[in-house]
Amino acid sequence: MINLETLCNGEAKEKIESGFMEIFKNIQDPNTPATTMRSLTVKVTFKPGKNRSHVSTQIQVIPKLASVLPSETDIIVEKDFRTGEVNANEYGNQLPGQVKLGDLESKETSVTEETEVKESEEVTDNNIRKFKNLKDL
Repeated sequence: MINLETLCNGEAKEKIESGFMEIFKNIQDPNTPATTMRSLTVKVTFKPGKNRSHVSTQIQVIPKLASVLPSETDIIVEKDFRTGEVNANEYGNQLPGQVKLGDLESKETSVTEETEVKESEEVTDNNIRKFKNLKDL
């Protein structure tokens, strides 16, 4: 009788074990649905010769895996009417309340005069200023 472990010089057994591993890796993949059924089909094809004593045999292992879940995002598309430039940015890839420094930077530069800061009684340790009321802010 035929032994599956030695069939095709052990290739049939290797293909089946490899199919099992593909399925187990797919089950552990967090990008696939957890409860989707997977299957492993072992297809053995027999083609007998004219005298029926010689049979050409093929073994095929077909794993059916769960498909990978799609990745989703939102993209904001804007047009700068001054320059005609179109920009697209992913929406929501920042932490809530986070601001990009590039959004705050101005393209214009200005030069200011350097002046010496005078110490007063309002400056305390570590250069922290005490404000008396909200209008001083």
